[in-house]
Amino acid sequence: MTQAAAQVLRQLAKQLMQAGDFSNAEAQIRAAIALAPGAPILHLEHGQIFEQQNNINAATRAYYRAVMKARAKGLWLDDATVPAQVLPQVLHAMQFVETHRDGVLHALLEPLYAQFGKTELERVTGALNIYLGSDLTKPASPHQRPHFLYVPGLTETPFVDAKRFSWIDAALDARAAIAAEAHAVFANQRGVEPFLQAAPGNDLTVYIAGDQAKWEAHFFYRHGLANPENLAASPATANLLAKAPLVRIAEHAPEICFSALTPGSHILAHTGVTNLRLVAHLPLILPDRCALKVAGIERAWKLDEVLIFDDTFEHEAWNRSDQTRVILLMDAWHPDLTQAEQIAFAELIEGIGCFNRG
Repeated sequence: MTQAAAQVLRQLAKQLMQAGDFSNAEAQIRAAIALAPGAPILHLEHGQIFEQQNNINAATRAYYRAVMKARAKGLWLDDATVPAQVLPQVLHAMQFVETHRDGVLHALLEPLYAQFGKTELERVTGALNIYLGSDLTKPASPHQRPHFLYVPGLTETPFVDAKRFSWIDAALDARAAIAAEAHAVFANQRGVEPFLQAAPGNDLTVYIAGDQAKWEAHFFYRHGLANPENLAASPATANLLAKAPLVRIAEHAPEICFSALTPGSHILAHTGVTNLRLVAHLPLILPDRCALKVAGIERAWKLDEVLIFDDTFEHEAWNRSDQTRVILLMDAWHPDLTQAEQIAFAELIEGIGCFNRG
């Protein structure tokens, strides 16, 4: 019934578009999409309406969304997977995205240039150009391989001196109280879940190894969203996080949790998404024979030290003891970034995420 109603609205939108009533046509196709959001053809025709109105930004987003929706279903991968009757329109949409995507994403920076100036945001512009492929700059070290966004011009080192972060002393002062909260969490397994979520087709054995290996977490923030219940139940931890300058990027960061690695577990070598964000480890429950290796440099955690590292360098961790190791894992801005750059990167990444979702 819902699909049938969406088709009625689609046909009405087509008639309105042919009559030149683009505003009402767009309203009808939007209503159809609300009923059948996974239908690529609706998003394709949404893009056509925007294009007729010369709304380049909206048309690019709608066409991109149509392509992504189709490819998620195994469609529009090549000419053979596109129905012949819509092949010209699909090819046009793909070319339209290819032509206008860079401009749409660069437009995200224009208000920021007006606010801070282009010179202040040179690294932001450079990172976007690298992301778009117009700049081929890469990290100097072969160990450093960001999956998403590489920021040129930042100090590139596997481990970063904790003295560069003003909140480290407060973290160490609160360590004992936070460790007590971690003990309580893992004693009753309250709010404990796998750190890695097994999405369909996601083979977790490429991330962790060991007999009965487990990488567990108790999240205070995940994908940028706070967990009020977990924060309320661990006041010492919540107090530290309220004072620390967290990386805040909608639907991306911060990512903060008690991270537990069970005996015999080995987190296999991998790299992170972007070097603008560093990872901080405050040790809480620390048996012997546990270590972190970043770019071939092995460091054992110490209770009186916060380890901060750039996870875009290849890294791995292990627990070879007979007890569970627990740390407080936190996100931290790279200390080279100015406040203006932090604001700009947060808005840029939110904008890229919004575009990629269509």
